[in-house]
Amino acid sequence: MSLRACRHCGHKVHQQTTDCPTCGGPTPGLTTGERTYSGLLLAALLAVVIVPLAVLFYGCISAFAG
Repeated sequence: MSLRACRHCGHKVHQQTTDCPTCGGPTPGLTTGERTYSGLLLAALLAVVIVPLAVLFYGCISAFAG
């Protein structure tokens, strides 16, 4: 759970909330840089999981076919 400070009152709020529970002020969402970083991190994690599984799966199929 990631918290960030409200721009208006400084109270810590969850990054996915749209309004501060203390002052009611709007809270910003993720910045473009944060979204890009999150997307790259997700892609890297998927690659680390999917590529070895694909290699393992291909090896199993080749062993049965050959």
